[in-house]
Amino acid sequence: AACPHRHHSRERMDIGEHCSHPSCGRRDFLPFKCDACDNTFCLEHRSYDAHECAKAAGHDRKVIACPVCLQRVPLVTGEDVNVTFE
Repeated sequence: AACPHRHHSRERMDIGEHCSHPSCGRRDFLPFKCDACDNTFCLEHRSYDAHECAKAAGHDRKVIACPVCLQRVPLVTGEDVNVTFE
């Protein structure tokens, strides 16, 4: 006898999105949307560097934790960490 819920397997196949990286295309069930280029990526290609995002300038924000108070401080690209804390 055929399963009355056979249509569910087809619905499951529509979950997730394909990675936009040209060499990947993997279907990811928890995809990441790039806040710079708006494309969707898998875990491996989610970072700006991994998908070589052309629109990442100004979006890549890194922070470091102060060793004394543990407050997060934005790291300025190219700036020495010691200068940031001063």
